[in-house]
Amino acid sequence: MIQTQLHKDMAHRRTRREAVWRFLTEHMGEWLDAHVIASPSVGGSEGLRRLRELRASLPPGFRIEKRRKRTEDGWAFTWQYRLVRVDNPSAQDCG
Repeated sequence: MIQTQLHKDMAHRRTRREAVWRFLTEHMGEWLDAHVIASPSVGGSEGLRRLRELRASLPPGFRIEKRRKRTEDGWAFTWQYRLVRVDNPSAQDCG
Protein backbone atom coordinates (compact mmCIF):
# COMPACT_ATOMS: atom_id res chain seq x y z
CA MET A 1 0.00 0.00 0.00
CA ILE A 2 2.72 2.47 0.99
CA GLN A 3 4.84 1.59 -2.06
CA THR A 4 1.84 2.05 -4.34
CA GLN A 5 1.23 5.54 -2.94
CA LEU A 6 4.94 6.33 -3.19
CA HIS A 7 4.91 5.27 -6.84
CA LYS A 8 1.89 7.50 -7.53
CA ASP A 9 3.55 10.45 -5.80
CA MET A 10 6.73 10.01 -7.83
CA ALA A 11 4.76 9.80 -11.07
CA HIS A 12 2.83 12.91 -10.12
CA ARG A 13 6.04 14.83 -9.45
CA ARG A 14 7.55 14.35 -12.87
CA THR A 15 8.33 17.73 -14.27
CA ARG A 16 7.01 19.25 -17.45
CA ARG A 17 10.54 19.18 -18.80
CA GLU A 18 10.58 15.41 -18.30
CA ALA A 19 7.19 15.23 -20.01
CA VAL A 20 8.59 17.07 -23.04
CA TRP A 21 11.61 14.73 -23.12
CA ARG A 22 9.37 11.68 -22.88
CA PHE A 23 7.12 12.98 -25.67
CA LEU A 24 10.12 13.64 -27.92
CA THR A 25 11.58 10.19 -27.31
CA GLU A 26 8.21 8.52 -27.93
CA HIS A 27 8.04 10.34 -31.27
CA MET A 28 11.73 10.03 -32.18
CA GLY A 29 12.42 11.28 -35.70
CA GLU A 30 8.88 12.64 -36.23
CA TRP A 31 8.34 16.33 -36.98
CA LEU A 32 6.13 17.75 -34.22
CA ASP A 33 4.27 21.07 -34.42
CA ALA A 34 5.25 23.64 -31.79
CA HIS A 35 1.67 23.97 -30.54
CA VAL A 36 1.60 20.24 -29.74
CA ILE A 37 4.71 20.56 -27.57
CA ALA A 38 3.14 23.56 -25.82
CA SER A 39 -0.16 21.76 -25.21
CA PRO A 40 -1.33 21.14 -21.62
CA SER A 41 -0.82 17.39 -22.01
CA VAL A 42 2.87 17.76 -22.93
CA GLY A 43 4.85 20.84 -21.89
CA GLY A 44 2.17 23.32 -20.98
CA SER A 45 2.30 27.00 -21.84
CA GLU A 46 6.09 27.00 -21.37
CA GLY A 47 6.60 23.88 -23.48
CA LEU A 48 8.85 25.59 -26.01
CA ARG A 49 11.03 27.11 -23.28
CA ARG A 50 11.39 23.64 -21.83
CA LEU A 51 12.30 22.35 -25.28
CA ARG A 52 15.06 24.99 -25.56
CA GLU A 53 16.35 23.98 -22.11
CA LEU A 54 16.46 20.36 -23.23
CA ARG A 55 18.18 21.35 -26.46
CA ALA A 56 20.93 23.07 -24.47
CA SER A 57 21.52 20.04 -22.23
CA LEU A 58 20.97 17.03 -24.48
CA PRO A 59 22.88 13.84 -23.75
CA PRO A 60 25.55 12.91 -26.31
CA GLY A 61 24.15 11.27 -29.40
CA PHE A 62 20.97 13.35 -29.64
CA ARG A 63 19.99 16.53 -31.46
CA ILE A 64 16.75 18.53 -31.62
CA GLU A 65 16.15 19.90 -35.11
CA LYS A 66 13.88 22.80 -36.02
CA ARG A 67 12.19 23.76 -39.29
CA ARG A 68 9.24 25.70 -40.62
CA LYS A 69 6.25 23.54 -41.49
CA ARG A 70 5.75 22.86 -45.17
CA THR A 71 2.20 22.94 -46.53
CA GLU A 72 0.73 22.45 -50.00
CA ASP A 73 0.69 26.23 -50.44
CA GLY A 74 4.25 26.78 -49.29
CA TRP A 75 5.77 27.44 -45.89
CA ALA A 76 3.51 27.94 -42.88
CA PHE A 77 4.26 30.12 -39.88
CA THR A 78 4.31 27.02 -37.69
CA TRP A 79 7.63 25.72 -36.41
CA GLN A 80 8.27 22.02 -36.07
CA TYR A 81 10.80 20.13 -33.96
CA ARG A 82 12.11 16.58 -33.86
CA LEU A 83 14.52 14.57 -31.78
CA VAL A 84 17.08 12.57 -33.74
CA ARG A 85 19.99 10.34 -32.91
CA VAL A 86 23.36 11.48 -34.16
CA ASP A 87 25.89 8.85 -35.26
CA ASN A 88 28.80 11.12 -34.42
CA PRO A 89 28.03 13.18 -31.27
CA SER A 90 30.66 15.78 -32.20
CA ALA A 91 28.62 16.46 -35.36
CA GLN A 92 26.11 18.32 -33.15
CA ASP A 93 28.41 21.33 -33.27
CA CYS A 94 28.41 21.44 -37.07
CA GLY A 95 25.75 23.30 -39.03
